[in-house]
Amino acid sequence: MLNTLKNCFHSFCDECWYDFLSIKIKENKLTSIKCLEYDCKEKPDDEFIINLLNSNQELIEKYKKFKLELEIINDPNKKFCPFPNCNSFLIKNENEINSKCENGHEYCFKCLNKPHGKKECDQIIDVQNIKEYAKNTFIKQEIKLI
Repeated sequence: MLNTLKNCFHSFCDECWYDFLSIKIKENKLTSIKCLEYDCKEKPDDEFIINLLNSNQELIEKYKKFKLELEIINDPNKKFCPFPNCNSFLIKNENEINSKCENGHEYCFKCLNKPHGKKECDQIIDVQNIKEYAKNTFIKQEIKLI
């Protein structure tokens, strides 16, 4: 069966589309999903992609996950929730510096640390945090206190 993109009207078989989309999704290259016609820059919409992947729920879930990640990365008003294993995100609150993800984890949107009241973000960083960060990021340089 042939599938045609709405705006460019180029048609390709389901198998070709499926193979192309599978590779792009597995490699997390959603930004390079476009019409299969040489030099055509038309992009298929979500409905088109999900309909073609309808037999593979795992690919659909990967597609949705990567699409959300792209949305968060490209939106200055969204950040990934820093809580371990949380797959949600924070949305910048215009009235407050603190934000909660949909799972209820609250963080300072600016520095991604726990809420710190009226203190500025740079005032809450202490030596223990720096040493822990250095240890966890394999920084070999010794931290000297003056």
